[in-house]
Amino acid sequence: MNRILFAAVLLLMLSACAVAYFQPRTSEGVTVEDRFAIVRTDSLLVAVRPQTYHNSANNLAQSYFCIYIHVRNLSGSTKRISPTGFSIMAGERQFDYIPLNLIAGSLQSQLMSDPFEFNPDPADQQSLIDREEKKRENLLELINSYFSFGDLLPGGRKEGYLFYNRDLSRAKTLSIDAFGQALIFDYGRP
Repeated sequence: MNRILFAAVLLLMLSACAVAYFQPRTSEGVTVEDRFAIVRTDSLLVAVRPQTYHNSANNLAQSYFCIYIHVRNLSGSTKRISPTGFSIMAGERQFDYIPLNLIAGSLQSQLMSDPFEFNPDPADQQSLIDREEKKRENLLELINSYFSFGDLLPGGRKEGYLFYNRDLSRAKTLSIDAFGQALIFDYGRP
């Protein structure tokens, strides 16, 4: 009896420690693989999942809700990826992505808030140069990781992050509109 009780308590403790995340629902036209919701149209393969943006300046991960998008052109012609292609509904509220220039500006203002930046120690000139270089690297990393809209060549693919209001991280269910197809995600443990 003690072994059964011990096993039950152990299972409860392990399940309480399990990480919760947004899990996609399968539905008509939507498949799920590796926590991605995948939609295939006549010419595009689209995979989407909420995913934390991991970068050198980890402040962005705490400031925004992010989704990772992978789009592949399956056709023999160039396809246009519209900036209006990805919106999120949570409750009855619609969230549109935050443009790159606002995210970059936010990153720059966070990095410039260092109190030692404005009154650097002249003896510590190399440290100031290193911090400036790190700021440039973080900005380039953001630009390279951000999903770019526009033309997608035949057989080509685009992938990257889109950033949204961080309030979405508190939603229990959200619907990502990917080119008119609703991709539903529920927050919970696997």
